[in-house]
Amino acid sequence: MSVRYQLGIGILLGLLLVTYVQSNRIVSAAALLQEFGTYNANDRICFYKQFLKSSSSPVLVSFSNPTLKAINYIRVEQVQQNIGGIAAEIIRGAIGTSTVTVQISTINGKSHFVSDVRIQMMCTA
Repeated sequence: MSVRYQLGIGILLGLLLVTYVQSNRIVSAAALLQEFGTYNANDRICFYKQFLKSSSSPVLVSFSNPTLKAINYIRVEQVQQNIGGIAAEIIRGAIGTSTVTVQISTINGKSHFVSDVRIQMMCTA
């Protein structure tokens, strides 16, 4: 085999490997963390809750800010990163309002979470 042919095969395999790793990283990251809105360092935590491993899935999390300040950012994350995954969606309310309901569930079809799951909401200071 010519050097040019071997070099071409090496480059092709390298590109395929990089594409595979990057695509898996994106899928994994999306399954472990869900974010809604835009993080602002000036906002304050107005709600926090942690669901322990083996808690039933799905769960509904409702929060109405008693100060009526807007919820600007929601972060839902799975604590342990090498197993399972989560999905989250806002089913009532919206970012920028003072009331929201988020549904959190597993993505593997299990009826319980395989890791602790945290939800944090940030509101206007």
